Formats: sequence, C-alpha cells, structure tokens
Amino acid sequence: MVQMQNFAITQHFGYAKNENYKTSQNIVKKYLEKWDSLKNYVLQESSLRKLFTETYPENTKMDDVLIKVCSLNDFYSTYIFSPFKVAEHIVSLKIDKRLKQNDLTLVNSIANIKIKGKKRINFYSFATNIAATISQKYTQYMIIMWKGLFHI
Repeated sequence: MVQMQNFAITQHFGYAKNENYKTSQNIVKKYLEKWDSLKNYVLQESSLRKLFTETYPENTKMDDVLIKVCSLNDFYSTYIFSPFKVAEHIVSLKIDKRLKQNDLTLVNSIANIKIKGKKRINFYSFATNIAATISQKYTQYMIIMWKGLFHI
C-alpha cells in the first residue's frame, strides 16, 4: 500500500518549486522515506491493512464494512459525514468480486453516493483510499494506469 501513497505524500509534503511538479524515481523515493519516517502513518496503514485484509476481509456484512469506513475516514480525514450511508452503499454494491477483477469503475461506483434519497455526493478521496486499502493488486494496477496517463 505504501507504493500507492505517492500522490498522498506529495500532497502532504508538497513539491518544492524547483522540482516543477515532475515526478521521478528520486522524488518518489524521497517522499516515501519521509512517509515511512512518520510513525503515525506507518501504524495507521498497518492497522488498516490488518482490519481490511485479516479481521474483516469481506465486504458483505454491514457491521464489518461500517467499522472499516469509520476507521479509514478517521485516519485519512476523507470527510465522510454519514459513515452509515457510505457503508450501506458499499455493501449494496457487492464489491468483492469487482475488486478481484481490478474493475476500474469501482472507485467511481463507491464514490458516488445518494444521501437522503436526493443529493448525490462524490466521495472520491475516500473511494480511492478504500479500494487501495482493500486490494494491493488493485493499487498496483491503478499505478500502472496513472503512469501511462501522465507519462511518468
């Protein structure tokens, strides 16, 4: 999961102006080292990985998904103001099969949630974090896609 944090790391620490927002192996390595030096991030990721892959590996039961939504939302400050609705939405999507298939439409499916039966909200940050936390293979696939898209 640490490999997928390239974007989050550069957002958190920011790029120096002289780096011209260019991603290179040295820059990524530099920020990964900074990320790995922050005890809270390392332990949060480890805790989430254990929660998502060992304690509650499936996404079919409401109470399992709710604890994962709340934990991820708290650790990454994704501003989910209705964790119950989000967990309910995830359970209704039956995401496990789609995760195994590396379904790239899954993030948008998770992100777009109807609240109170009317208003659609896009929780994109949350959706990318949950997909990455659940499936490292999915994350690796997304990195390959982004590399091609941005010619990294």
